[in-house]
Amino acid sequence: MQQALVFLEVCQNPEGLTVGQVKERTGLSQSSASRHCRGLTKQMTPSRKGLDLCSFIPSKHDLRSKVLVLNEKGKALEREIESAMSKFST
Repeated sequence: MQQALVFLEVCQNPEGLTVGQVKERTGLSQSSASRHCRGLTKQMTPSRKGLDLCSFIPSKHDLRSKVLVLNEKGKALEREIESAMSKFST
């Protein structure tokens, strides 16, 4: 469930989030935030695949840091979630 929370935070921040921002917004520890962010990318570790919903890209504000953003697969899942949720809000 924590990984889903991280995914939803990234959905709400299309400019992207650093791992530190994910930590602050979710209340996760630094190591948990980092692990869940990596789990949303294509390759969680060299030997373990991730969900491939997000990618790390250089920050527009600070090229020394990377931000987690939705990739095309993540954007498609976001649209599916929004569509499903809209059925319950009417």
